[in-house]
Amino acid sequence: DEHALALPWRCLLLVLIVALLPLGALGIMAALQDPIWRPRTFIGFGALAAGTLFCAVLACERHGLRWLGNGLLIVVLGGATVIAYAYGNAQNHQKHFENTISQRLIDDLRRLETSGPLVLVDTLPLSPATANAMKAFPILDELMKSYLDGGDWWGYQNLYRLGLPERYAFHGGSELREAFVARCDTLAPLQRRGWYSIYRWREAVFVAFDGGCPEK
Repeated sequence: DEHALALPWRCLLLVLIVALLPLGALGIMAALQDPIWRPRTFIGFGALAAGTLFCAVLACERHGLRWLGNGLLIVVLGGATVIAYAYGNAQNHQKHFENTISQRLIDDLRRLETSGPLVLVDTLPLSPATANAMKAFPILDELMKSYLDGGDWWGYQNLYRLGLPERYAFHGGSELREAFVARCDTLAPLQRRGWYSIYRWREAVFVAFDGGCPEK
């Protein structure tokens, strides 16, 4: 075939493609790191990555390297599919875990005869299944997070969505939270669970995640 590349160039092309294949599979998923605020960037990146991939496949076929093009499709798309599947499963486990803990927390707060600002301290850990998925696929460490977090507005809103009584007012300021962290060791919890403890201090209700006082 007059269009086929010489053997040395074929070998060089094969080495370059094999070296860059992992970047193709992981790069598509890496754009999910900030999916809420940059969805158009993700869509554009996905279109660019897919277009580049198919151009590479066509170039391989044109130069008599159909097997290389097919291998490129299998590795890149297969790799992205496996990571996407793991990511979806991890997200599903984390959502179920957070909703379960949130519902238990709401039940405890309903039973307590307290009211006032509700302050979330620290962050609920990831579920065991999600943590295992992150060990298997380290890239998920950039994509996964817990929304039951003192600094995350959505964490509060999800509690209200699940039935948190209105007598617990949203409080997202850091000053009261930092003051509580400094005094937490001297306070007795109203309720202690495996994943969180509930405290009452300065007319406010504090929920410290991970079962105890956070590190200062």
